[in-house]
Amino acid sequence: MIYSLRMSFVIVLMAGLLAGNVPPPPTVIAQAQAPITVEAGDYILVGLSPILAPGEYIGQHSHRGPDLIVVFEGEVIEQEPGGDRTVKSSESWINQAGEMHAVTNGGATKARLWASLLLPKGDTSLSPSAQLPLNVNAGEYNLVGRVLDFAPGSGLQEQYHGGDALFYVMDGEITLLENGTTKQVKAFKSWTEVAGAVYSVTNASGNNARVAMSMLLPKGAEETTFVSTPTLSATQNVPNTSSPTLPATQDVPDSNSQVLPALIGVGLLLILVAGFYLRRRSR
Repeated sequence: MIYSLRMSFVIVLMAGLLAGNVPPPPTVIAQAQAPITVEAGDYILVGLSPILAPGEYIGQHSHRGPDLIVVFEGEVIEQEPGGDRTVKSSESWINQAGEMHAVTNGGATKARLWASLLLPKGDTSLSPSAQLPLNVNAGEYNLVGRVLDFAPGSGLQEQYHGGDALFYVMDGEITLLENGTTKQVKAFKSWTEVAGAVYSVTNASGNNARVAMSMLLPKGAEETTFVSTPTLSATQNVPNTSSPTLPATQDVPDSNSQVLPALIGVGLLLILVAGFYLRRRSR
């Protein structure tokens, strides 16, 4: 019965998404962005999720590109040549390419971090949780990092971004709806969205889910734009321009009033069939 109820929950949620209903949004538990200057070339956008036990540390090191670190659980001591400072949950810092730094968990509980890095193509100094190859135009950008908590039934409505992004599921699982198809993204798996690609996600499970995101956003571009119908074609080249503009479309009749009852009817029918089948098996 638990399985049938969960499947019914998924059916009803996906029916709502397809009919254009907006799910409740996730909770932002940590976020940050920092300006960076990028030379033209091939790069890798990297997401990394370190977990430090009390007393554990990452020794002095540097990277070949900028890295933005967001603390979303516990706290750490960030050590640089200019001095040390404590970075608490929901706070962040950035290191530019070549800057030496170290990180120590001086607290009594574990610390969890989300690191977003833009590294030259071919850099193998890290074992990333997620990565996205990019061809980037020279210009000014923002490196963005964010961690989201999805309660059961919550999600991100249909949208696209002004920059290329990667997503990493830290806990739970997420249902991704893209190009008319759905995909289950489980814990420790990732997906990517190039600039202009339209998608939506829902936590269709009965448990909480946690998702981290990294994005390379051109300066002045709109980070997120909500849409009702996918109209943009995806491109993997990151433009250094303003936010994407939706092409003009002709007015079309609103079909949600016809689609929603049909979808709800299908969902209820499936629930009734599943209940009848389970009752017969229990006899």
